Amino acid sequence: MSIEEQQSDEREAIKAMYDDDENFKVINDTTFQCKVTSTINEKKTLLVQIEWTKNYPDEGPLINLDLFYNNFLSSECKSHIKQKIENEIEHYLGSPMTFVLFDHVQQNIDELIPDIIPSSTENKEENVPTEIQTKNVKIKKEQLTKSQKRRMYNKLSTTGELPRGHDWVDIVRHLSQTGGQET
Repeated sequence: MSIEEQQSDEREAIKAMYDDDENFKVINDTTFQCKVTSTINEKKTLLVQIEWTKNYPDEGPLINLDLFYNNFLSSECKSHIKQKIENEIEHYLGSPMTFVLFDHVQQNIDELIPDIIPSSTENKEENVPTEIQTKNVKIKKEQLTKSQKRRMYNKLSTTGELPRGHDWVDIVRHLSQTGGQET
Protein backbone atom coordinates (compact mmCIF):
# COMPACT_ATOMS: atom_id res chain seq x y z
CA MET A 1 0.00 0.00 0.00
CA SER A 2 1.45 3.36 -1.00
CA ILE A 3 1.93 6.29 1.37
CA GLU A 4 -0.87 8.27 -0.30
CA GLU A 5 -3.30 5.37 0.18
CA GLN A 6 -2.28 4.98 3.82
CA GLN A 7 -2.79 8.70 4.42
CA SER A 8 -6.15 8.63 2.65
CA ASP A 9 -7.34 5.67 4.72
CA GLU A 10 -6.21 7.27 7.97
CA ARG A 11 -7.80 10.60 7.03
CA GLU A 12 -11.16 8.86 6.49
CA ALA A 13 -10.80 6.91 9.75
CA ILE A 14 -9.95 10.02 11.75
CA LYS A 15 -12.87 11.96 10.30
CA ALA A 16 -15.17 9.05 11.17
CA MET A 17 -13.84 8.79 14.75
CA TYR A 18 -14.07 12.52 15.44
CA ASP A 19 -17.25 13.04 13.41
CA ASP A 20 -19.26 14.90 16.07
CA ASP A 21 -16.42 16.04 18.31
CA GLU A 22 -16.33 19.84 18.55
CA ASN A 23 -12.80 19.70 19.97
CA PHE A 24 -11.40 18.21 16.74
CA LYS A 25 -10.75 20.27 13.63
CA VAL A 26 -9.42 19.39 10.19
CA ILE A 27 -7.27 22.29 9.00
CA ASN A 28 -6.43 20.71 5.63
CA ASP A 29 -5.82 17.21 4.26
CA THR A 30 -2.62 16.80 6.25
CA THR A 31 -3.13 19.02 9.32
CA PHE A 32 -5.37 18.22 12.27
CA GLN A 33 -6.03 19.96 15.60
CA CYS A 34 -7.48 18.54 18.77
CA LYS A 35 -8.30 20.42 21.96
CA VAL A 36 -7.59 18.19 24.94
CA THR A 37 -8.98 18.95 28.41
CA SER A 38 -8.26 17.14 31.65
CA THR A 39 -11.14 15.32 33.28
CA ILE A 40 -9.75 16.13 36.72
CA ASN A 41 -8.88 19.81 36.31
CA GLU A 42 -10.67 21.71 33.55
CA LYS A 43 -8.01 24.43 33.65
CA LYS A 44 -5.54 21.95 32.20
CA THR A 45 -6.28 22.22 28.53
CA LEU A 46 -4.10 22.04 25.46
CA LEU A 47 -4.49 22.45 21.71
CA VAL A 48 -2.34 19.96 19.79
CA GLN A 49 -1.75 20.31 16.06
CA ILE A 50 -0.41 17.38 14.07
CA GLU A 51 0.80 17.89 10.52
CA TRP A 52 1.70 14.93 8.34
CA THR A 53 4.95 15.05 6.42
CA LYS A 54 5.32 13.80 2.85
CA ASN A 55 6.51 10.37 4.02
CA TYR A 56 4.03 9.96 6.88
CA PRO A 57 3.47 7.34 8.47
CA ASP A 58 6.97 6.01 7.70
CA GLU A 59 8.20 9.32 9.09
CA GLY A 60 6.84 11.01 12.20
CA PRO A 61 4.37 13.91 11.90
CA LEU A 62 5.20 17.47 12.94
CA ILE A 63 3.82 18.46 16.34
CA ASN A 64 2.87 22.11 16.82
CA LEU A 65 2.03 23.55 20.24
CA ASP A 66 2.89 27.17 19.37
CA LEU A 67 -0.75 28.10 18.89
CA PHE A 68 -2.51 31.12 20.36
CA TYR A 69 -4.67 28.87 22.53
CA ASN A 70 -1.53 27.58 24.30
CA ASN A 71 -0.08 31.01 25.16
CA PHE A 72 -0.52 30.37 28.88
CA LEU A 73 2.13 27.63 28.71
CA SER A 74 5.79 28.50 29.05
CA SER A 75 8.15 27.56 26.24
CA GLU A 76 9.85 25.02 28.54
CA CYS A 77 6.52 23.34 29.23
CA LYS A 78 5.68 23.25 25.51
CA SER A 79 9.05 21.69 24.67
CA HIS A 80 8.57 19.13 27.47
CA ILE A 81 5.13 18.16 26.11
CA LYS A 82 6.44 18.04 22.55
CA GLN A 83 9.32 15.79 23.64
CA LYS A 84 6.90 13.38 25.35
CA ILE A 85 4.74 13.20 22.21
CA GLU A 86 7.80 12.66 19.98
CA ASN A 87 8.90 9.79 22.26
CA GLU A 88 5.49 8.22 21.63
CA ILE A 89 5.88 8.72 17.86
CA GLU A 90 8.95 6.47 17.82
CA HIS A 91 6.81 3.50 18.93
CA TYR A 92 4.33 3.86 16.06
CA LEU A 93 6.51 4.64 13.04
CA GLY A 94 5.19 2.87 9.96
CA SER A 95 1.60 2.73 11.18
CA PRO A 96 -1.21 5.31 11.45
CA MET A 97 -0.67 7.24 14.66
CA THR A 98 -2.64 10.51 14.64
CA PHE A 99 -5.51 9.15 16.74
CA VAL A 100 -3.05 7.35 19.03
CA LEU A 101 -1.12 10.58 19.64
CA PHE A 102 -4.25 12.60 20.42
CA ASP A 103 -5.40 9.80 22.73
CA HIS A 104 -1.97 9.67 24.42
CA VAL A 105 -2.15 13.40 25.16
CA GLN A 106 -5.72 12.99 26.48
CA GLN A 107 -4.70 10.13 28.79
CA ASN A 108 -1.58 11.89 30.11
CA ILE A 109 -2.55 15.56 30.13
CA ASP A 110 -2.39 15.75 33.93
CA GLU A 111 1.26 14.66 33.88
CA LEU A 112 2.14 16.76 30.82
CA ILE A 113 0.90 20.10 32.16
CA PRO A 114 2.20 21.16 35.61
CA ASP A 115 -0.28 21.77 38.43
CA ILE A 116 0.67 25.39 39.00
CA ILE A 117 0.21 27.35 35.81
CA PRO A 118 0.78 31.07 36.19
CA SER A 119 -2.08 33.11 34.86
CA SER A 120 -1.51 35.42 31.94
CA THR A 121 -1.66 38.48 34.20
CA GLU A 122 1.12 37.13 36.40
CA ASN A 123 3.29 36.48 33.34
CA LYS A 124 2.81 40.03 32.21
CA GLU A 125 3.74 41.43 35.63
CA GLU A 126 6.92 39.35 35.77
CA ASN A 127 8.22 41.06 32.65
CA VAL A 128 7.35 44.55 33.91
CA PRO A 129 9.98 46.43 35.92
CA THR A 130 9.27 46.72 39.65
CA GLU A 131 8.95 50.51 39.38
CA ILE A 132 5.90 50.13 37.18
CA GLN A 133 4.42 47.33 39.31
CA THR A 134 4.29 49.57 42.38
CA LYS A 135 2.22 52.15 40.49
CA ASN A 136 -0.68 49.67 40.28
CA VAL A 137 -2.26 51.01 43.47
CA LYS A 138 -5.99 50.72 44.09
CA ILE A 139 -7.80 53.98 43.61
CA LYS A 140 -10.26 54.80 46.37
CA LYS A 141 -13.85 55.40 45.43
CA GLU A 142 -15.37 58.77 46.22
CA GLN A 143 -16.95 58.73 49.67
CA LEU A 144 -20.52 60.01 49.76
CA THR A 145 -22.20 61.60 52.77
CA LYS A 146 -25.40 60.10 54.19
CA SER A 147 -27.54 62.80 52.63
CA GLN A 148 -25.92 62.30 49.22
CA LYS A 149 -26.54 58.56 49.44
CA ARG A 150 -30.17 59.18 50.52
CA ARG A 151 -30.80 61.52 47.58
CA MET A 152 -29.25 59.00 45.19
CA TYR A 153 -31.30 56.17 46.68
CA ASN A 154 -34.54 58.18 46.42
CA LYS A 155 -33.90 58.78 42.73
CA LEU A 156 -33.40 55.09 41.96
CA SER A 157 -35.78 52.15 42.26
CA THR A 158 -34.91 48.97 44.16
CA THR A 159 -33.30 47.51 41.03
CA GLY A 160 -30.93 50.45 40.76
CA GLU A 161 -32.74 52.02 37.82
CA LEU A 162 -34.67 55.23 37.53
CA PRO A 163 -38.42 54.67 37.99
CA ARG A 164 -40.62 54.40 34.93
CA GLY A 165 -41.79 57.81 33.77
CA HIS A 166 -39.24 59.78 35.79
CA ASP A 167 -38.85 62.24 32.95
CA TRP A 168 -42.49 62.49 31.92
CA VAL A 169 -44.28 65.83 32.12
CA ASP A 170 -47.10 66.00 34.63
CA ILE A 171 -49.90 65.60 32.10
CA VAL A 172 -52.77 66.74 34.35
CA ARG A 173 -51.02 69.97 35.29
CA HIS A 174 -50.00 70.58 31.70
CA LEU A 175 -53.55 70.08 30.40
CA SER A 176 -54.99 72.30 33.12
CA GLN A 177 -52.70 75.10 32.01
CA THR A 178 -53.11 74.74 28.24
CA GLY A 179 -55.99 72.50 27.28
CA GLY A 180 -59.62 72.09 28.04
CA GLN A 181 -60.42 75.74 27.41
CA GLU A 182 -62.81 76.58 24.63
CA THR A 183 -61.69 79.24 22.23
